[in-house]
Amino acid sequence: MSKKRFAHIEIGLLLSLAVGAVFIVVAMIVVLLVNHHARQQALTEATSKACILLSRNLATHTYFSHDLKPSLFEWTEPFRSDDYFDPTWMSSTYAVREIDEYFKSLNPADYYYKECAINARSPENEADAYERAFLDELNANPDLTERSVVRTLDGKPYFVTLRRGEVMEEACLRCHGTPDEAPRGLIDHYGSERSFGREVGDVVSAISIRVPLSAAYAGANRVSLQLSASLLLLLVCFFGFQWLLNKRLLFTPLSRIRDKALQILTGGEHLGEKIPVPFGKELSELTTAFNMMSVRLRRNRDHLEERVGERTAELTTANDQLEGEIAERVRAEREIEERRRYLEGMLNAAPDAIVTLDARHRIVEWNPGAERLFGYSPEEAVGQNIDDLVTEPDVLEEAVGYTQIVTSGGEVPPTETVRYRKDGSPVDVIVAGSPIMIEDELIGAVAVYTNITERVRMEEALRALALLDELTGLYNRRGFSVLAEHQLKMAERGERRMLLLFADLDGLKWINDTFGHSEGDRALIETADILEKTFRESDIVARIGGDEFVVLAIETNGSPAEVLISRLRENLKARNAEADCRYKLSLSVGLARYDPTRPCSLDDLLARADRAMYEQKRGSGKS
Repeated sequence: MSKKRFAHIEIGLLLSLAVGAVFIVVAMIVVLLVNHHARQQALTEATSKACILLSRNLATHTYFSHDLKPSLFEWTEPFRSDDYFDPTWMSSTYAVREIDEYFKSLNPADYYYKECAINARSPENEADAYERAFLDELNANPDLTERSVVRTLDGKPYFVTLRRGEVMEEACLRCHGTPDEAPRGLIDHYGSERSFGREVGDVVSAISIRVPLSAAYAGANRVSLQLSASLLLLLVCFFGFQWLLNKRLLFTPLSRIRDKALQILTGGEHLGEKIPVPFGKELSELTTAFNMMSVRLRRNRDHLEERVGERTAELTTANDQLEGEIAERVRAEREIEERRRYLEGMLNAAPDAIVTLDARHRIVEWNPGAERLFGYSPEEAVGQNIDDLVTEPDVLEEAVGYTQIVTSGGEVPPTETVRYRKDGSPVDVIVAGSPIMIEDELIGAVAVYTNITERVRMEEALRALALLDELTGLYNRRGFSVLAEHQLKMAERGERRMLLLFADLDGLKWINDTFGHSEGDRALIETADILEKTFRESDIVARIGGDEFVVLAIETNGSPAEVLISRLRENLKARNAEADCRYKLSLSVGLARYDPTRPCSLDDLLARADRAMYEQKRGSGKS
């Protein structure tokens, strides 16, 4: 029974199915192994990044413990009281936490570093539930030092490393025993309730690090998807090659023998006809034997059916030609169908929104990318006017113009614009369009929309973090503060003298009222150019307000301030002497010198220079 059932199945089909099944199994194994290897590589890289973060902060701790704190304790011993406490140099944990905040502001990656504790002195170091459980295990199991896992937090995977931290020692009990024994400055700063009651030998802290894995896992999945697509394409090519090879070398010769045998069986007029000898020993011998049999049988009937044979030969030739034409047509139709399916697959797999339009701007095809981007299903979109569907009045005129260009035979280059989703929310896109031509006849157009909303948001965020003044190109207040604070710290260590100049542009309101705000902007730009020309490249020049400028002159080594002021006034005088000068520029200037033997904050230095500037302004009658 089973033999009869399988007798109707073609050998070529069975062979193709068997080879295809093996190929699919092997391809699946390869894709899974590649995906697994990519994820393992992501974990390896995450471990390396965690080690870098840990090493960086441990190095900071070491520097504070071995270099900074001993040096400052020795230096402040003569005038430091027993109750004095300043976490900025007495607490390496405080320093690491503050440095980590600066690190996060400079590095947008979603890294997480915390020296966590139960009842931590600073709430920012308080352990969460997972970290608290690890600290309890550390105190219960002395052999436990580290734990690394992959956790999913807020729907995102992270590589999490927890490591044993600080162990309470006898010397630490002064600050962590009882509030009565702690320095009064520490109590005033942190209060008398948190991080007391510790005992010697307690593990009081752990280092918690999280490294995001979302991007790495997404990359692994993307590689796996690309590999799957490549293997699928290879499978299709392999099947096609196998089918052509089997047909040419095996099944076509067998079909010829079968067809010829059936012809002889149904009509003796085919006796004596030969079949072309195919490639291959077995089929060649079989075909030769068949041809010999046909020729010998034919000789017995040659004289009786000579006329019939000639007619039969003519019909056979015509039939062969007809079969060839039919086979060619079937092959062409199959090729067209395969191309259609390939293009349909590309449209469905494309991440962008791809929309096909007719000459009247109506939607003909709406791929899954368009459904994801705009929220309309194909049933809702097909037949609708594209501009009525995804635009609002503020961009309708521009969108209609693009559509008319491509449906008239032109092309729209990639252009950034705004379109709207089904729920009315805007989405930033890059739109491009091309006409569809068949034999020089325009039948429609195709439009491609690429979602760039996240890129636009990122660019806006980067612009918000800029350190430069947009008008003058000088540092803005934030940029000046960052650089000046750094120089003050360097001055404290190296006894470097510096001079702060605070300048106010006189008469800016008069220039704006008289010549217009554009001329006022030009006055600010010229003032910035004069300041940059007056001072060295190593000096920090900034515009911190509407008409306020500051300069931090570095390593002046006690040079007279009059030299700098004289140079500034000479440059102002040269500008005011120009022939096309419509008004004169003047500056009210205040100076404040930084003495490393008597350090002060940047705000104090600015306040001193500001007061000096206003005293100078009042003295000259410009206030």
